[in-house]
Amino acid sequence: MRYGTVCVSQGNEEKKNAGKNSQIKTGSIRTEDYSVGLNGLPASDVLKYYYRGPDVTGSVVIRPSGTEPKLKAYISVTAADRTAAEAVEEQITAELEKRLK
Repeated sequence: MRYGTVCVSQGNEEKKNAGKNSQIKTGSIRTEDYSVGLNGLPASDVLKYYYRGPDVTGSVVIRPSGTEPKLKAYISVTAADRTAAEAVEEQITAELEKRLK
């Protein structure tokens, strides 16, 4: 069985590198830019980053708040067990908090 966790982190930095793919040490990241519409959805200010590593997969969705001047990030992680998923979630949250302040 696989477990996942979801949490929300917030910040106010501009979105960068929209629509670009990049490699990281243990996996790969793919980006979807919703600014022109995607998968039948209307255009919106949303970026979605998909991560695939050897033991974990997940995504981070970044969008502006509709009511406040800040960005919102939604983290989704799937790993072999809950402890592993939560550990990755904490790492992603810490990295986003550094980059989105």
